[in-house]
Amino acid sequence: MTDLKEISADDLVVVLDMGTSQFRAAAGVRCKDEAGEDCVELLCVNYEKGQGVKRGAVYNVMSSACVVKKLLQGLENQLNKLCNEGREDENRLKVKIKKVCVGLNGRSIMTKENPAHRTLGSSQVMVTKEMMDSLFQEASSVKVGDEAEILKVVPQEFLIDDEDELNPEGCMATRISGRYKIVYGEKNLRNNLVLCLQRAGYELADSPLAVDAISKSVLSEEEKKSGCAVLDFGAGTTSVAVYGNGILRDVLVAPYGGNVITKDIASLKLTESRSEMVKVKFGSTLLQKTEEVNLSLGNNQLLNTRFLAEVIESRVDEILFSILKILESNHSFRHINEIVLTGCGSQLQNLAEKVTLLTGVDVRFGLPNYTNVIMEDKVKQQVELSQIIGLLEIAKADECYVVNQDEIEERPKPKPSKPDVKKVNKEKQGQFSLFGNLKEKASKFADKVFADEGGND
Repeated sequence: MTDLKEISADDLVVVLDMGTSQFRAAAGVRCKDEAGEDCVELLCVNYEKGQGVKRGAVYNVMSSACVVKKLLQGLENQLNKLCNEGREDENRLKVKIKKVCVGLNGRSIMTKENPAHRTLGSSQVMVTKEMMDSLFQEASSVKVGDEAEILKVVPQEFLIDDEDELNPEGCMATRISGRYKIVYGEKNLRNNLVLCLQRAGYELADSPLAVDAISKSVLSEEEKKSGCAVLDFGAGTTSVAVYGNGILRDVLVAPYGGNVITKDIASLKLTESRSEMVKVKFGSTLLQKTEEVNLSLGNNQLLNTRFLAEVIESRVDEILFSILKILESNHSFRHINEIVLTGCGSQLQNLAEKVTLLTGVDVRFGLPNYTNVIMEDKVKQQVELSQIIGLLEIAKADECYVVNQDEIEERPKPKPSKPDVKKVNKEKQGQFSLFGNLKEKASKFADKVFADEGGND
């Protein structure tokens, strides 16, 4: 483990994953690996039950801010304990979290293509970096609506005098054109995130795409080059990122995840907590591979496991069919030679086989094994940490992700004194039937899944 006695504020990074059902935060320290390469070592992780987030986006700023504050204060306590191990009392440090890198998610995130063209002259000239930057700026100026903003612009392919070229800089040409993938979403995604952090007492350092961060931790560069997709099956959303030739080709966020399956089961007169337990312990996404057992749930209530599988499989089919329809209409599915499942919802029994049957491509489960983040082996087996591990990988490259209290100060430990009870009390007062013909419904469902809807949580 990195010696924390000589650390400075610029060595530390903090990241946050605000999921629908659970918030997770982690702190890491910039260091060198055994080969002398830059990396980040995971120091500590903290968890709290999620509040104020629906379908991946903050909608209740006040309740989510309360959880974030509690979460980061707990992480701060862990960090101070680690940083002060072995220090004399007079040399103890006070570390305070100031900025946080948060993964951006939400149902409004989608993509569109925008081409850009440039005629360089009647005779060939060398394509320069300035020309490529100008082409990028032209593509980035596309309008995405008054209520939306561009989150990321990804170059796809280029043509140099009608010939394909991966890296045009330095080529001789008379014409150049490029295709760019524009990832955009509602402005409220980031605005509400900023308001939440400000209310909790923190600043937003950056907000990279959550599914892009997950991809960094669960995909190898070889898989991205050969063509693959990450399918992050979360509680409130199911997010997809498609890669081909090492390039991000598509991003998609379906506004349904594991929670909607839990609610389907709860409609069988079960509580949501009991429904979640039944889903995780006995649920299957393949009726044909489910053994028939009558589960005793108490109060003379029985639940047939094959009927349970029928409920779950119907909903999973709807979600997957809707995603596949969008990917095919975007011409993104042609890049996919492998699908990597991640997210808490991916632990449903037989899900990998279900996805293989629907898509015809190989499927594996993704774990955070492909980053320049040093961590214990047991962490690499925790699928729920994929996003924060990927965020640490992103955060290490930029010095704005720091744990800071202006500077980390060495302060002597104050002498014990009798607490002023009146003052403490004064301060406290001031604080404050999805069971029809699936294939006939799938097309209609796919059309409405990604449109604005009101009440279906």
